[in-house]
Amino acid sequence: MLRTAWNALRSLRTQAVAQAPVLGLPGGACARPPSRQWGLPSPQVQPSQEDDPPPSTLLKDYQNVPGMERFDDVVRRVLSLEMANQKEKLKIKQELLMNKILANPEDTNSLEARIVALTVKIHSYEKHMQKHRKDKAHKRYLLMSIDQRKKMLKNLRKTNYSVFEKTCKELGIEYTFTPLYTWKGHQRWAAKKALCIRVRVRIAALVGPALGLWWESSREGCLFLPEARNWPPDPEEAHWPSPPRRKAGMPIQGGLFPPHLLQTGGFT
Repeated sequence: MLRTAWNALRSLRTQAVAQAPVLGLPGGACARPPSRQWGLPSPQVQPSQEDDPPPSTLLKDYQNVPGMERFDDVVRRVLSLEMANQKEKLKIKQELLMNKILANPEDTNSLEARIVALTVKIHSYEKHMQKHRKDKAHKRYLLMSIDQRKKMLKNLRKTNYSVFEKTCKELGIEYTFTPLYTWKGHQRWAAKKALCIRVRVRIAALVGPALGLWWESSREGCLFLPEARNWPPDPEEAHWPSPPRRKAGMPIQGGLFPPHLLQTGGFT
């Protein structure tokens, strides 16, 4: 009972709003009741990039049938694009574009023929996405087809530039180059790189003089390695001093530098 009364009150309220007088505005203008869609931009429908054939065009299988003009209008309408499915319409569009672009329309394996076929498919996907915006599967097919066509256009541009220009002009394609790879470094990466540069400069300033003294002392036989006393070795001898071995977690015995360098403050 309460639901019936509520529905009756709602219908009366709707009728009262619909029959409410609208006051006129000065200058001959009229006032309209506010709507929910006021202020929202209307969706723009993109125009088709190819010339659609007229609906009276016969299907591909019946175009070369002799005596087709003698048939009734009803029969011709059934065999035309007006009653055809989407697959037949795409075939007719692809054939018209191939006759316009290709030198040999029968050659369907050439690069420009495959570009034409992909363009017709892309236009079909675009029309579908305008009606069904949440169709993720067809959106994925659309992006994959665009990437594949761009790759084919790149190869065609390298091999035959004149055909590439003609194809882009007839199909209305704007070819753009792929931008160079750029990576924006974040703040953490910049701070880490600055720290590494500071450490490298500091080590070069401290260890550089010590390495020079160490090299001069090694020529005099101050190293702990017995093989390095005759440094540099004889070029005819193939024996080179092996580096000191150490176990995991244990420091090298004897150290890398002589002790008198450490005592003189070479690393301070």
